[in-house]
Amino acid sequence: MPRRPTLDFLKTETASGLFLIIAAFAAIIAANSDYKDAYWAFVHQPFTIQFGDFAETKPFQKWVKDGLMAVFFYVVGLEIKYEVLKGELSSPRKLALPLIAALGGMIGPALVYTAVNLAPGGALRGWPIPTATDIAFAIAILALAGPGLPGSLRLFLLTLAIVDDLGAVALIGTLFTDQIHYKALVGAGLGLAALALLGRWRKAPLAFHAAGFVMVWAFTLKSGINPSLAGVACALLVPIAPQKVGQEGTLKLFMHSLHPYVAYGILPLFAFTAAGFTLEGLSLGHLLAPLPLGIAAGLFVGKQVAVLVSKHDHAMMELLWRWSRGSLPCDIVAVISNHEDLRASVESFGVPFHVVPVTAATKAEAEAQVEALLGGVDLIVLARYMQILSADFTARWPHRIINIHHSFLPAFVGANPYQQAYDKGVKLIGATAHYVTADLDQGPIIEQDVERVSHRDEVPTLREMGQDVERQVLARAVRWHLEDRILVHGNKTIVFA
Repeated sequence: MPRRPTLDFLKTETASGLFLIIAAFAAIIAANSDYKDAYWAFVHQPFTIQFGDFAETKPFQKWVKDGLMAVFFYVVGLEIKYEVLKGELSSPRKLALPLIAALGGMIGPALVYTAVNLAPGGALRGWPIPTATDIAFAIAILALAGPGLPGSLRLFLLTLAIVDDLGAVALIGTLFTDQIHYKALVGAGLGLAALALLGRWRKAPLAFHAAGFVMVWAFTLKSGINPSLAGVACALLVPIAPQKVGQEGTLKLFMHSLHPYVAYGILPLFAFTAAGFTLEGLSLGHLLAPLPLGIAAGLFVGKQVAVLVSKHDHAMMELLWRWSRGSLPCDIVAVISNHEDLRASVESFGVPFHVVPVTAATKAEAEAQVEALLGGVDLIVLARYMQILSADFTARWPHRIINIHHSFLPAFVGANPYQQAYDKGVKLIGATAHYVTADLDQGPIIEQDVERVSHRDEVPTLREMGQDVERQVLARAVRWHLEDRILVHGNKTIVFA
């Protein structure tokens, strides 16, 4: 099997991830200890870089952010280019998913932040802040996860974090820059043009690429734009072909050569200089001000889920248990039932429990009450609700209602499928999770599973075995929906692994 640069990159990050986390905690401890004055003096120590007519004085912390982290983004850009041209992102379909996810990861937090800061005293101008994902710490967390994550998932998350952060850097760098120096920006553009021409020279000395990067970085820094963008832009112009036949490609050579310095030097230093903050004078009022509250809400507010259930608790309890363990990326805001039976079980999880009785005569009124309780939830889960929703209700929640049906559809549609299975003498029973439409049990199927049975199994046994399958199938379907891994095409679904 050929080596995968991304997987190799992540594998070697495990130790450096620990270094980064340790450095971040060390910064927090130092900033709140007896050595806090020394820490802040070190972080804010002015430092001048000068070569030729270029001269710039910044605190040490800013040099790490604007200088060394540009090298980090350079390595990130190399990785992006390789994966797009030769790796797992070479397919437009595979590339589109993390790009769309990253776009949503920027728009969603920005909208939440804006909503919180619309009130008097808010700071609307800060909406780009929660759009960013700190990819330095994202890589560290992915590294610590190690082999516990599939390679494809790690690559997806890494790509999402990179694109999200670059988009945020571009927004913050342009919107929060007091003044852009266009002459310097033109110089950066000319430097990039020179690097593009250099990429056509197959045997160009590697030092020329390094010198070009430094020139573009210096001009970008002087322009007022975040120099991290210069790192990515320069990386995308590095040729992927080797200088000589049989040698490692120029891009991979740079990537592997720079990686140890980035992993064990730049990133821990960045964490140590950036993660320090003081707890002195911090109050609840500061935390609940519109600005920090908007940022926190934008970063942490997840999908809201409501569960509809009748008397059978197995599917509902599976969801509540997984949610309480952190296995479902959502907030279960309510459980609505047409019976009182499950109140104690639900409220033991701290989830509000509502009862809305339903009869044939009160169906429309009951649905109106249910919809009022739902509010603006993102997903409705029918965990054996045992009621047929009206066409008007389902039309208002397209592909946002998931039902668990206790048979392997399209067989045994409707009520009492275990009795139907027993009467037919089937050797397999199953469960189906599907999106709800106006047609009973006909919506797009998300997930299915089966369990083998025999002629010796009576209906109660079939029901008990089937309920185990129902729980697993529904939980998987809900998790995939919450992770945005499902595309609906007509009456079919495409589930991304």
